[in-house]
Amino acid sequence: MKNRINSKRAFSTVETLAVLAVLAVTGGAAVMMASKTTEVAKTTKLEQDVAALNSAVRVFKANGGTLAANGQVSSVLASLKTKADAATGVKLAGLRGSMIDPRTEAVTESPEEATSGKPKVLWDSAKQRFYIARTAERGVKGFTLNQALAENATLTQSRSANLALASSDGWVWDFNDSPSQVRNAPRTPDVTFVVASTGNGNGVGAALPAGGQLTLNEPVMDGYPGGTYD
Repeated sequence: MKNRINSKRAFSTVETLAVLAVLAVTGGAAVMMASKTTEVAKTTKLEQDVAALNSAVRVFKANGGTLAANGQVSSVLASLKTKADAATGVKLAGLRGSMIDPRTEAVTESPEEATSGKPKVLWDSAKQRFYIARTAERGVKGFTLNQALAENATLTQSRSANLALASSDGWVWDFNDSPSQVRNAPRTPDVTFVVASTGNGNGVGAALPAGGQLTLNEPVMDGYPGGTYD
């Protein structure tokens, strides 16, 4: 009786290398897709954070808060964390507390990250808003909550709103308008107007020069505190 030798066909070297190549390509594509998905998620979160912070800035300013003329992202966040001081807080008709979580912390880019072209958050002092850019200027790559910041005492800020609770009896509001100079500047016609004839046979009457009798001014409410008026 002949001995049977069971033989199994093994992968050749070429087949093994082909399988490894396919796995390498597939794995590389999966890593690239995962990396791209992560970057998209980070950018989306950054956009949402900026929208929320800009909303907090608008509410903060509407309720008497003030921001530095040439502030940075970190200094604006510090202002948004403040609350109205005791003297002005009792007069405010709106929000008196912090506009953002006191644990909010900005994560600043490293010099190398600043030149990577990735999205970052910067502060526009002229427009008083946060915005996203990809410039080489160092900015904030994200925001996080730092539990250690919760231990810090909340700072106070003097706030002044146009509409405040009345400081005198018998009134509900104290109102003080703060108009811009452009809005209340005299407005003059661009051309010279001519008065029509009154029937004296001389054709037309005298001309009114621009800036003369047609100059207009808007009325302004300038400080009406609570009290008694005639």
